[in-house]
Amino acid sequence: MGTNILQWAGKPYRPSSGCEGIDFQNRWCCGCASYGPNLELPSCEVLRNSFADTEYPTEWVYSESGKPTCTAFRPKCPVCNAAFELLGDGVRVSGAPWRCNHGG
Repeated sequence: MGTNILQWAGKPYRPSSGCEGIDFQNRWCCGCASYGPNLELPSCEVLRNSFADTEYPTEWVYSESGKPTCTAFRPKCPVCNAAFELLGDGVRVSGAPWRCNHGG
């Protein structure tokens, strides 16, 4: 019988293996503006803390749908790598609530 993933909602997430950690990093960190330009030494404090047992990131949790997520995620523009800004009124532009400073 399968596990109900909704039972994990809001609980801390910690990858169970290196492969799972790399998958999480590829899904979240690599598309985040906090990751920085240097792939060898990410500027994201959340990611750096994930490698230290003493201060494991509280930002890594299971979402309401029971899937691993990072609450500090800030999407970046694929054109200029700048952080998208959330529109203050929550209005969606081109199907997304984010926009780039260069107008993308």
